[in-house]
Amino acid sequence: MRNLWWLTIFLVLCALFFVSCEIDHGLGPVRSVGRSNPDTTIYEPGDTIPGIQGKIYFRGEWPENPRQAFVAASPEYPLTNLLIILNYYTELDSGIFFADSCEYFLRLSNYDEDEEFAIVGFGLLCEGEWYGPNMVKGIYASSEDPNEPLPVYVPAGRPAKGVDIIVDFDNPPILQVPGLVQ
Repeated sequence: MRNLWWLTIFLVLCALFFVSCEIDHGLGPVRSVGRSNPDTTIYEPGDTIPGIQGKIYFRGEWPENPRQAFVAASPEYPLTNLLIILNYYTELDSGIFFADSCEYFLRLSNYDEDEEFAIVGFGLLCEGEWYGPNMVKGIYASSEDPNEPLPVYVPAGRPAKGVDIIVDFDNPPILQVPGLVQ
């Protein structure tokens, strides 16, 4: 009888252990962020969230099998190191794929100082592509020279607004990237 008591307690504890464990669903795609993510929503005037916001306009045919879209900025241009954009980027929701346009907000973490970015751009990776300069499909630039980025000034604690990016899939920008292969 005593062994039956210990066996019952052991089985109850095992059942509680297995029920309390979280189920691992294995490998899957990284959750993309976008309009549902508060860090990438469009902010209204008077907000004190530092960042860069605007609209992206898409021209031409979207490439087949888009996998990841993002907006990135860099304080330096020409880019001497692509890794610097990892400090200033936000992934966009896959719901923008094949759209005519979308809004974006690139949230910045520096609340106390003004910042200036030499280049702000839209990047797109398709299935089978790797990170590199050719992933940049559009930049914030003047209409006279779409290959020359315009600088973006972000005041301390405020968003820079109206930073619209034109993406022409048929004529992507030609970036100056010394030392990197395009």
